[in-house]
Amino acid sequence: MLKNAADEGVLSQSGEASGSPTAHYALGTRLTATVSSLSAALLVLLLLDPNRIGVFITFANLSAFSAIADLGLTYSFLLATSSRPTKDDARALAGAAVVVLIPIVMGTSGILFAGGAAFMHEGGVPSARWFWPWLGYCVLTGVYQLMLLAVTFLEGTGHRNVAWRAYLAVELASGVTLLLLVTLREELWALPGGVVARICIVVALFAARDEMSGLWAVCSIRRGLLSWRNHLWPMQWKTVLNNLSGLLTTRLLTPFLLASQGPATAGRVGLILSLGIAIIGTTTAWPLSHTALYVSLYHQGRTKELISSFRSTCIRSTALSMLFCIGAGALCEILRLSSPHMAARLPEHGTLWLILAVSPLGHLSASFAIFLRSRRQDPVVFPNLLLALPALISLWLAAHHSTLVFAGVYWLAGLLFMMLYGWYWRRVVADAVSGRIL
Repeated sequence: MLKNAADEGVLSQSGEASGSPTAHYALGTRLTATVSSLSAALLVLLLLDPNRIGVFITFANLSAFSAIADLGLTYSFLLATSSRPTKDDARALAGAAVVVLIPIVMGTSGILFAGGAAFMHEGGVPSARWFWPWLGYCVLTGVYQLMLLAVTFLEGTGHRNVAWRAYLAVELASGVTLLLLVTLREELWALPGGVVARICIVVALFAARDEMSGLWAVCSIRRGLLSWRNHLWPMQWKTVLNNLSGLLTTRLLTPFLLASQGPATAGRVGLILSLGIAIIGTTTAWPLSHTALYVSLYHQGRTKELISSFRSTCIRSTALSMLFCIGAGALCEILRLSSPHMAARLPEHGTLWLILAVSPLGHLSASFAIFLRSRRQDPVVFPNLLLALPALISLWLAAHHSTLVFAGVYWLAGLLFMMLYGWYWRRVVADAVSGRIL
């Protein structure tokens, strides 16, 4: 049985730990996203006036909430399929995922549209500018969440390289579409256009694959709900609460500034916030690409290999995060010195560096979270929520004070979140080494 499972690819994930290009694809994926974001930011700085910049950055940050449009189901599906001994066992969960995901994305798309509309209205943005692009984005991102199950299934059943090659292709197509539409000064249509490109790539790559046979066969509603409740929901609710906490304390910040200090300030500070978040997303892709491997090692009881693999990845990816942070800050300073046009569109020095300094802290928090969730548990979910609420209130108040105070509160919040996740990670590792878990 073990041999058959290994042949199918589920247990072969551990064999990909050495010499695998998965990490390269993952970094390439996030680097592509970062380059696209930076290029788009430079284009809007050069082509648009400050008010349009602020609206675009707000639009982009609100669109990030589509990451939880599935309410954590996709990540829970990845963890569940990675722990299954055979591909047939993993495929049985796919029908349950489809049954539950369809109504979820329909509901969350409506909520996302309403929330974005509220911020746009509060910021005084005419509805003629944002209504149709925002509606298109909300609808299309729900469709993409359904298509993404195919890629997640392949990653969870051992085909990590195939999955991350697909993610790279998706990001390239989306980035090209984004930059093309921004260049044409259709910046608010750039994000829905990018989602269309993502959907087309996923369909082109996976529609005819043998591994996808039967994946979209929706089971009965009763059977699907029962399977979802037993195998997906226990981790799903924790995932969505943590993701929501992270989004609220990062992606709501530019809308906060838009509502409190206007589009121009939101554009200047929001640009650096988006840059810092892009750095976190880029470097976190390295440990994130090892999620299926970590789950497989944990469920096989290979504790030492799990800890060793994580430590190596975490150290190297954190160093990369620090390098990106310093490089991004230096680039912004060069742009400020070389052009009065750019200087008027960038925040002051203290604000810039405090915000960028959060990137390594955010990277460590995300890395520790990936390790903890590889056990299909999450002990940090409630402490994380308890910390998120005062952090969010503090950031809202700071946004009404000054950008420097706002940046200082943002850095302090990042430090506290990193310390929280680090404390739980150290405790779990200590228990694993002493044999109290696994």
